[in-house]
Amino acid sequence: MYFLAACLLVVVLSAAISYRRSSALSRTPQGRLGAFLPLFCAAAIGLGLVGFDRVQGTQEFGPSATTDLLMLVVSFVGGWFLGIIAGLPSDKLP
Repeated sequence: MYFLAACLLVVVLSAAISYRRSSALSRTPQGRLGAFLPLFCAAAIGLGLVGFDRVQGTQEFGPSATTDLLMLVVSFVGGWFLGIIAGLPSDKLP
């Protein structure tokens, strides 16, 4: 129960931060690339966690610490994506 609350908190905080960041940085091409920097970092961490889980081999049935960390990374990416979409200027939307 507490872990799901933590994931929800990560989604909300990353959405709020990326919303502010995307609205401030989307004026220049370098700023748009800067808004995508957290996604690249989260993808690298997620791939590292998946690789670490594969190296560990099989474990007992149930969630492991690696799976929990991967879920937090996915929560961050989801919140980041929602914040970027919300922070787009209205004239750029179709």
